[in-house]
Amino acid sequence: MKRNPLAGLSQLELLISLAIMVLIAGFLGGSFNLVRLATESGSRGDLRAQEALNREKLRQWAEDIPLVANVPDGSPYFDGDAQTLSFVTIVSDNSFWSGELTRIRLSEVTELNGRSVQVNASGRHPTKQDAHSTVNSLVRNALSVEISYFGKLRADDEAVWHSQWSDDRNLPKLVKIEFSRTDGGEVAPLTFQPARNDLHKYMSLSSLVPPA
Repeated sequence: MKRNPLAGLSQLELLISLAIMVLIAGFLGGSFNLVRLATESGSRGDLRAQEALNREKLRQWAEDIPLVANVPDGSPYFDGDAQTLSFVTIVSDNSFWSGELTRIRLSEVTELNGRSVQVNASGRHPTKQDAHSTVNSLVRNALSVEISYFGKLRADDEAVWHSQWSDDRNLPKLVKIEFSRTDGGEVAPLTFQPARNDLHKYMSLSSLVPPA
């Protein structure tokens, strides 16, 4: 039996067409969802990689602290407690002018999407030499930050870990910063030796002095 070409689609053909369209829509929807998840995962990876670079930059700034420094505004040379840290340094990575001290401050900051651990640096622009500041995130979605200081607060004390340090006469031998995230993600502790580069210079010079 011949079918009239003007009769249109039968009910069966219409159902088959709808089923095919549903399958195609489901396939495309799944593909778009995979692309979205991959993009979000890549963005999170980029952010965490940048945060790791910022933590390494903080280490470098702390190791560049000069052993002798005249802070013009009278603020502490090195000062910190369990959640905050502040010190002056000579920045050698061309992000600030190295002819003047740069102030570094680490603290927890509350943002719209949660808390983060940030480092604020304020000094002089490397070329224009006018006031210049930067803000770098060390950890986003931070649950907590804990800073410890290893050394002697007094000459007759034993070197132990302290929860705060405020002494312009001497620096701690080590500083350890531990982070935790709200999502349970692991962040490696950051440990550094303040003024490490100047200490090595003085040790190298003293080794050239002949014994008495």
